Amino acid sequence: MIRYIIFLLLLPTLSFSQTKKVIHGKVIGVSKDTLMIYPDRSIPKKFYEIEEMITPIDDETFTVSPKITYPQLVYTIFAKDQGYVLNRPKSFFVDETSTAIVINASNWEDSYVQGKTGNEYEEQFKLFINGQKTKADNYSLYSLPFLKDAKVDTLLFNYSKSNPDSFISLWFLIKRYYQFGHSEIREKHLQQFSDNVKKNKIWQLLNEDISNALLKEGELFPPMQLLNSNLQSHSLTENTGKYFLLDFWFTSCKPCLEAIPRLNDIYKKFNNSGLEIISVSVARDPTVEKWLKRIMEGDMPWKHSLDLNGLNSEKLFVKNFPRYILLDENWKVINTDITLDRLETFLNDKLK
Repeated sequence: MIRYIIFLLLLPTLSFSQTKKVIHGKVIGVSKDTLMIYPDRSIPKKFYEIEEMITPIDDETFTVSPKITYPQLVYTIFAKDQGYVLNRPKSFFVDETSTAIVINASNWEDSYVQGKTGNEYEEQFKLFINGQKTKADNYSLYSLPFLKDAKVDTLLFNYSKSNPDSFISLWFLIKRYYQFGHSEIREKHLQQFSDNVKKNKIWQLLNEDISNALLKEGELFPPMQLLNSNLQSHSLTENTGKYFLLDFWFTSCKPCLEAIPRLNDIYKKFNNSGLEIISVSVARDPTVEKWLKRIMEGDMPWKHSLDLNGLNSEKLFVKNFPRYILLDENWKVINTDITLDRLETFLNDKLK
């Protein structure tokens, strides 16, 4: 009820332009500041019509005038937040019907956009996702697209199945593809949208990129020339085994280092049965010596390769570390982003 009262208060000031959409906003609890509204920085710029918008807040109000022909996913921060937080915890969806943005500075998740896509997010998407959550799920709607959990892809797939015209799930699919890469369910999800959505620029861009992806589940791992521990060039496919786990990491990655004891346990448990681990470091020139020293310390007794400056990893959209890719004996990709829990379950079934 409160949001609609605020919207009615803003309504008399709403205006339109032939070339730009004027959106009036309110920041509850902030009289003066500077607000920054910007595209998701993990998504290529080609998906966006709008660029970063910086607007002053005066007496809790602001205006922005973006050119919009299809829904856009944006985030917000205050100018003073730069260098401290990437963005405030709320996903905003603005489109050509958006008339107001209301931000609750004390509880950002209670913020909202008044408009077709914004209303869908608040009134349909939220209800659907929250209705699927279990007691064990402690994620927020804001964190949903960032989670490295296969369940998220299933949730988004099911939402699109019931709402094939939704740009919300399409934007989250775009975000997840460029964070975590290809998976079979993400590719199937893309085809779940209506013909109306498929005519849109961003669907076509994602479809082209997924079709041309080098790393795909069910297909052969792409040829890759790396350096071995003697800094000599070699091909990964020279290795033999029943299953291969490619461990993409770097020496200053805390989660990578924390995972080494678990990797050791898995390696000792399954190596004699046919598991090979190949750690692929994305070290840069100054850290090559550190990489070699780390290997010599002896707590990573498997094979190692160096992807100098991460050039090959970047082509595969390997951006989050550690990243584990599971391959079979023919170097066909089984899973492009497997967790160690799921890996151990898989190996218990296949190698025991």
